[in-house]
Amino acid sequence: MLAHLLLVLVASAVELPSETSLAKLVQDYSQLGPSHLTGSSADEATSNWIYQELQAAGLEVQFQAYTLPGPAVWVPQHDGAAGGGYGCQLVVDLHRIPCYVVQQPPMRPAVLDDVVAAHKIHTLDDVPMKRVLVVSSAKVYVLKAEEVYRSYLKPDGTLPYDAVIIINNSSLKNVTQPRPFDWDQHICAPALVPVVTVSNAFQKLLRSASYLTSLKLLGDHRTLTSRNVLAQLPATPGCLVAPPLYIGTPINGFFGAAGERGAGIALLLALAKGLAEPCGCRSWQPIFGFTSGHEQFDTGISEGAIPFLKSLAESRNLSLVEVPFISIGADLAGYARFEGQNSEGPGSGTLPVVMSTSQGPDSPGRMILDDLLRKLRPLPRFVHLKPGVMNATNTIGAIEKALHSGMPAMNVVGSPLGERFHLPSDADNTSVNFTSLLALAEGMLQALQSTICGSPRHFAPNMLHWLLSVNRWLMLSLLTLATVPLVCRFTRREVQIEDALSSPEDALSSSSDSDVEV
Repeated sequence: MLAHLLLVLVASAVELPSETSLAKLVQDYSQLGPSHLTGSSADEATSNWIYQELQAAGLEVQFQAYTLPGPAVWVPQHDGAAGGGYGCQLVVDLHRIPCYVVQQPPMRPAVLDDVVAAHKIHTLDDVPMKRVLVVSSAKVYVLKAEEVYRSYLKPDGTLPYDAVIIINNSSLKNVTQPRPFDWDQHICAPALVPVVTVSNAFQKLLRSASYLTSLKLLGDHRTLTSRNVLAQLPATPGCLVAPPLYIGTPINGFFGAAGERGAGIALLLALAKGLAEPCGCRSWQPIFGFTSGHEQFDTGISEGAIPFLKSLAESRNLSLVEVPFISIGADLAGYARFEGQNSEGPGSGTLPVVMSTSQGPDSPGRMILDDLLRKLRPLPRFVHLKPGVMNATNTIGAIEKALHSGMPAMNVVGSPLGERFHLPSDADNTSVNFTSLLALAEGMLQALQSTICGSPRHFAPNMLHWLLSVNRWLMLSLLTLATVPLVCRFTRREVQIEDALSSPEDALSSSSDSDVEV
């Protein structure tokens, strides 16, 4: 009986990742909604789904609610989903051009309220193109307001234009869908005029056009609320409290975001479930963070995760700069190399992953990241690991908040970004190569287990904990050997009983006698 119980405990203690399980996670995420913007219905559904996945794996889970600071944010109609026209309608010289409004107020809210009242539509009609600022941008991630306004802003803070159109200078061919930007309003908050982005396919038309026939922005201003999901492993009896190690990923993205965000969420869920396996006293206590507000400059990290880590560190007489921060970044999907364009054929090849670490003084937190990087370098095929060095001035994205806080940091991100990044086509599992994602998950899980598990100085002195902490394969072998004599004994007993019995009544009485004897 004890042997069977222990076998069940070991079998259910950990869920190892597989291509099938990773694919289901990505599919579940992408199907939660056509858009995963912060504060959307899909955002709430995502946090609920992640909470349930972690709770079912035996982790201690909590929500961390917050309100985005600053002015109300302009949110496109239908949360900017492709099926709703992105909440943006642009016509130039009578040619309709798909567009996407930047994810911030397109004008000061008071001005919009006066113009559109309850219709939630901002309209420009018959504007000469000389009153429209057309800017080409080579970036696909963050658009800084100062880059747009630097040469155009007047001393009185006004702009001699009625609208700004950003041409996404991408090398993509035959793509007419708009690719949204995150909008950094360093010098202008909110935006002075409507700012929209369009595909590079319309570069020639916009440069030669005479009139902006019409521009309609459909949506409204909202004060956004959202929540993070934080999880940690239950305390191990007999072990001292270990210092925290944060492993996190953003959960918001434009459109379905299967490759952009879904792959990273699936990877982190796999790591959390894998590290839930009993492994002795841990040298580090992993904190798993699924943070919202990504397209709003990772507000969930600055408003929730980092204050939580700071408080947790102080409760253990540590400073925040001693807490390692591992960020699971975007595009860990490999679809840039897996659409039949590589010599190895569709569905095969190498996933390029940049794993950058921050520089800083030697500390336990700094050294654990170096140790992880050393252990990850011999990753299996299908993953090409490119080590790098980062700092607060050359890095954008979720990891930026940790760097500015002085935390030792590691960033895991696909590079180059895939062709579907920030596009409506990034909608389902066809964005992801799960052979490569599984290889990365297995490599990271093994490296993390080796680094944080089995601290001998804190080893718990009870026998049951020891049994649950032994390598599961060794444990299964020992249990098998231990049960062989019992199996043989009961087999001999069954033979003796079968030979002695001649009727069901005899069987019942003999079975009862045997139970008493045993």
